[in-house]
Amino acid sequence: MQELKYSALLLLKIIAVLLITTIIPLIFLFYPILALIVPVYFLIVLITLKICKNKIIQFVFQILYFPFSLVSKILNNTFPLILIMMNVILYIGLPLIIVANSSLFLKLLKTPINFELKLYLSFLTSYVFYITFNKVILKFIEKNSPARYKTSQKLKPYNIKEISEYLLSKENMRFLIYTFNFFAIIFINIYKFQELSFYDTILLLERPIIQSLVTFIAFDRAIILLKDLKFKPSEFYKKIEIGIQNKKDSLK
Repeated sequence: MQELKYSALLLLKIIAVLLITTIIPLIFLFYPILALIVPVYFLIVLITLKICKNKIIQFVFQILYFPFSLVSKILNNTFPLILIMMNVILYIGLPLIIVANSSLFLKLLKTPINFELKLYLSFLTSYVFYITFNKVILKFIEKNSPARYKTSQKLKPYNIKEISEYLLSKENMRFLIYTFNFFAIIFINIYKFQELSFYDTILLLERPIIQSLVTFIAFDRAIILLKDLKFKPSEFYKKIEIGIQNKKDSLK
């Protein structure tokens, strides 16, 4: 029950972040007049509250000021989440940028590569980056994040670094990869079995998604087994050297 409670609170904060960072700016974009009216409205209300001491006027303007007060409180409570979301976008986006640049490089070299192979390599490369270079990407984010939590003294109390590392851990990314593929395969199978035809390109995703997942599972399993592997090249080399030395000694 406790985890459900905190999940619900986190979801509400994410919705609040999306409202503030996307929907409100979009409203100003589509209705530019509001971008002029709102600041003027805010200044008038704020100045009136500061100057006027009449209780009735104060009460009325407190009501008028409430939307700004609410947005301010939401920002204070969701600000760390906004910074963390920036880091999540950076983490997920970095391998995709590398893949996109590689694709452009192959295009410049005029190397023939079809759409399915591009998708397969894109998915697989991204998965491998997320798992294998987890610490490298987190280090990159620490140095280049817009959050500036490494250099800013004001942001350090938020513990953005620790929270980001906790959220973007190797185990969490592995779970995300498997979850994404689980839902993607279900969706593609429903599309196929129901013989739907609203977007034919979906069928081109089937093989790249499944084959990249199969390859990733093999890679991921190999990495896990490597940790328990008792074979060491240094020991192997020493054993060969000892065998050669034993043979030399036996011939004396």
